[in-house]
Parts: sequence; structure tokens; C-alpha cells
Amino acid sequence: MARVFFAAIIVGGLVLSSICFGYSGGSGTAEDPYQIADANDLLALAADTSNYDKCFILTADIDLDPNLPGGQVFTTAIIASGDVFTGTFDGNSHKITNFTINGNDYLGLFGYIYPGGAVKNLGLEDFAVSGSSDFYMVGGLVGYNWYGSISNCYSTGAVSGSDYVGTLVGYNYGGSISDCYSTGSVSGSQLVGGLVGQNEYGSISNCYSTSAVSGYDAVGGLVGENYGSISNCYFLITSGPDNDYGEPLTDEQMKQQASFTGWDFVGETANGTEDIWRMCIDGVNYPLLWWQFNTADFTCPDGVDFIDFAIFANAWLSDPTQVNWNPRCDIAEPPDSVIDILDLAIFAQHWLEQD
Repeated sequence: MARVFFAAIIVGGLVLSSICFGYSGGSGTAEDPYQIADANDLLALAADTSNYDKCFILTADIDLDPNLPGGQVFTTAIIASGDVFTGTFDGNSHKITNFTINGNDYLGLFGYIYPGGAVKNLGLEDFAVSGSSDFYMVGGLVGYNWYGSISNCYSTGAVSGSDYVGTLVGYNYGGSISDCYSTGSVSGSQLVGGLVGQNEYGSISNCYSTSAVSGYDAVGGLVGENYGSISNCYFLITSGPDNDYGEPLTDEQMKQQASFTGWDFVGETANGTEDIWRMCIDGVNYPLLWWQFNTADFTCPDGVDFIDFAIFANAWLSDPTQVNWNPRCDIAEPPDSVIDILDLAIFAQHWLEQD
């Protein structure tokens, strides 16, 4: 059963007294993480610092629009604003949207992530995070990532601050950031990057940014300043300055799968078999994480229609030993290397859905 407690707390400047907090399920272990199903669950996590070393999983998208009933504008990081998060937060291919943070320093969905902490498989959209002109370490996802792990995440919003400002992470010290991307905008005085403000002793791999970047000193399209490692990372050449951290690409190059050296894309095995990234076809869009696509939209991004059904029908009852085998059609979970009625059931669920 989920843990429940009563407390008087302050969340984002709002005093909440004698309110019952809990989660929608789970016990907080890696095998049975606490389930975060709505905004109340998320704020319960934010409030209970004693659980910051536990495991959590999103089970639905969460809208934190301050204009919704019970909504608020946060004045601190939503999670780990004054303490450190060392647990695991699995977005589970869901997203958190429309939050607004106006505060001082160490801002983002997470304020601090410390060793052992991990955030993965999470999308952030349509948010605004703004730090005071006198404070620093401001990011959409994390203000300060100290030896934590961030993977398979994206951030599409607006971030502003003074120093150490990034659309995804403000300051990455010794942490790892892999297979992530950012869009939107970021601005600050110094140490401003499209993805990360400053990377010190940390690693950034297989990431890209198209965020519009503005600042005055140590500013870059991908990273403002780097004293760590950056590999196979890219940024849109028109989005921010080229300071030799990451490779600049034109809009046309950003829409070509071949531009992203070493990336594990759906449909190829030379760079791994996890199928982390996906593109529709060359010339259409920038890379997205595979879980952002409708699983049955084989010819994305036009929704699931008769063209997709024709592809599916051609692969019907095939397996990897046959010439008509198409791994994209093996959409049942878990994949079983045969296109059969299990896959058809999933396909039917998505029929005529749009991306």
C-alpha cells in the first residue's frame, strides 16, 4: 500500500495544513515504485523529503497549469527545492506540462539531484521557469545535477536566470546526461546553454538542442561552458553561438538521420538495439524519442491510416527469418518476433488516431 501521512507543509509558497497525502499505489522500491498518477501525487512527492531516496513512476500525463482549479505558480523547484533527490523518477513515457516557476536559484522540476538520483523517460512541455537576476542554477528539468543520471528526457519550454542556465539542466557537475533534447528558449547573463548551462566533470552524450539561446558571456547553442566530456551531440546552428561544444547542424541536416553519428534509431542495429530515437523519414522532422510517436504510425507523422495498415498487412504472420519481416510492426508488449493477432490488437486500438 502507498504511504500516507498528515502534515503542515509549504509547497511553492502555498501553505497546506492537515492534508492527507499519499500516492496512487506502490511501495517505493525498484520493483514496486510509488505511482504518480496526478498533480496531488506529484505534490505529495514534493512534500515528503523522507521519500527522496525512493523509486517513483508516472502512470499518466500531468498538467500543472496554474489556471486550473487548485493550481499555483511555484516559487521554488517543485521537487527537492531545499533537500536533495537521490531516488529514481521514471516518467514512463509520460509528460509534465504547463508549470510555472518564478523564484530565486536551484530551480526546475527538480532543484537538486545528488549521487544515486536518476530521472528518465520524461517529457516536459509548455513550461516557464524564471530565476531572479541575482541567482543561478536554473533549468527546466534540474537546476543542479550533482553526479546524478538523466536519460531519455526532453524539455520544451522557456527558461531564464542569471548564471548556469539551460533549457534542460542549469549546472551538471559530475553527472551523466544521455539521449535527451531541448527546444524552446533560454536566456541569462553567463554560462547559458541550449541544453546545459555548464558541464563540469560530467558527461553529455547523444543529445541535441534547438533552443533559442541568448546571453552575454560563456554562451553556447548546446552548452555554455564545458569542463567535462561531450560526445555525439548537436545543436541547430541558428539557435545559439558555436563555442565548439557540440556540432552545429543546419535545419536540413537536423532532419537527416545520418547526421546523428552513433545514435540508436528504430530500425537500425549498428548503434544498439534499444531503439531510443526515431525519425519519420529524412526531410520531415528532427529526431524524437521513440515513445513520442504513436506506436502504430509506421509512416509518421500523419496518424494511423490505411497506409500503415498496408504495411502491417504485408508483414502479417512474418518473423525475422522471412523477407516480409518488418520489426516496426512487432508492437505487442513485450515484442515476440512474430507479427500476429497480438500485434493486430494493439494496431486496432490506435486506428485513425493522430500523432
